[in-house]
Amino acid sequence: MNCFSAIITGIETDESGSLFLLELDASGLQLSMLLFDLKPAFTEGSSVNLLFKETGMAIARNLTGEISFSNQFSATVTAIRSGNILADITLASPAGECTVIVTIRSVQRMKLDIGDSVTVLLHASQISLEAPRMITEN
Repeated sequence: MNCFSAIITGIETDESGSLFLLELDASGLQLSMLLFDLKPAFTEGSSVNLLFKETGMAIARNLTGEISFSNQFSATVTAIRSGNILADITLASPAGECTVIVTIRSVQRMKLDIGDSVTVLLHASQISLEAPRMITEN
């Protein structure tokens, strides 16, 4: 599971009050997410952790044109671990390290290599929110 630290910078709700669109700042990355149940602890200015699965992302090279993904950010490939069918690709982004899992065929078709720049695509509905964990000393 990928995790970025972020701050909630905006909250919108639909007319029924049951669907929320949160705007987030993750170390300068402007991201958004959809949420059905907004807990009272999640308010504008709150620090949160954004969680998203390695399989819930996509990457692109030389992306042009408009697409429906609201969350797009640049990253650099730092590692590629290949299996027979899937590849685990580690990316460095302004918000920190994250990992995406794609097929070996995609890696080959895209001619991905360490050091390549890619665009990460993340659906607003694929992000989960949690309050930051507090570390206590004994």
